[in-house]
Order: sequence, then structure tokens, then C-alpha cells
Amino acid sequence: MSTAATIASMGRLAHADQAHPSVIEFAADVDQRAQRAANSAGRPATTVDRLDALERAIRERVAYVPDPVEHELIRYPSVLLTAEPQGDCDDMITLAKAVTLAWGLHSKLMRLGFRTDRRDPYSHVVLWVSAEDAGAPGDVVLDPTVAPEQLAALLAGVQVADLT
Repeated sequence: MSTAATIASMGRLAHADQAHPSVIEFAADVDQRAQRAANSAGRPATTVDRLDALERAIRERVAYVPDPVEHELIRYPSVLLTAEPQGDCDDMITLAKAVTLAWGLHSKLMRLGFRTDRRDPYSHVVLWVSAEDAGAPGDVVLDPTVAPEQLAALLAGVQVADLT
């Protein structure tokens, strides 16, 4: 499956599952975590706090397991939360997209390419959330597959990116 087809499938699955009870419950739990953390710091939670909590919750809940070579699997977010809590970047970002949809945030799937010498240079996906919706001074990029301190280095190595 091409990355364009993969991204399209991810979007469809996220939209289909945004109101699934397991996704709504997960989104509420993440929201409560963000609220507690912000309250302990003596301030109300921001959308950026919620997004940070979402990234951490996915990292904690879903084990990273790559797809078999040459076989792209994309799981429904509800399956990832219940029956099969393991997946790769596509699965984790599809879950993040479903949660941001449930929260009413505007987000886009962003394909990243690290080698332009291939017919299809894209090999990774992250979730972009607009600064306007997130109340941040810049756009927010979520990637639960890497540690937050490694995200800047990952993005610095990108040769081509595409928002869909």
C-alpha cells in the first residue's frame, strides 16, 4: 500500500472511531490526567497540556510493534485500546487523530520522508495540530514513537513532508 493510501485509511479509521466508547473513555482519562498535572502546578490545563498527556498516554498504553515487512496493517483506534494494544506509528497516530477529533481539535496527518531517492520517499507519520486550536505559540507535532527530546532531531532529518 502506498503511503498516500495508508494516510487515507488512517483518516477514515480515525473519523469512524472518534465517537467509539473506548476512544471517548480514553480521551476523558487523558483529559483528567492533564487537568491533574496542571492543577498541581497551580494553573488550569491548556490544550497543549492535553496533547502532551495524550502523547504520554499512547506511549504508555500501546506497545510499539512494527508491521511485517511489505505488509501494512492499520488498526482501528478502538481495537488498539481494547483487543490489541500494540502497533506502529500508523496505529498510534490514528489513535491520536481519533482523540483530537473527539476533542474537537483541528489536526492533520503529516507524512515524513527521510530519503528522496525512492519512488515513495515517505516512511513515517506524525500528527500536526494547528497552533490556533492548541493555543500554542507554534504548531504542535505529536509522535508517540519517539521521546519528546528526540522529536526535534527527527524533524530536522526530514527531507520531504506532506500534510493531508
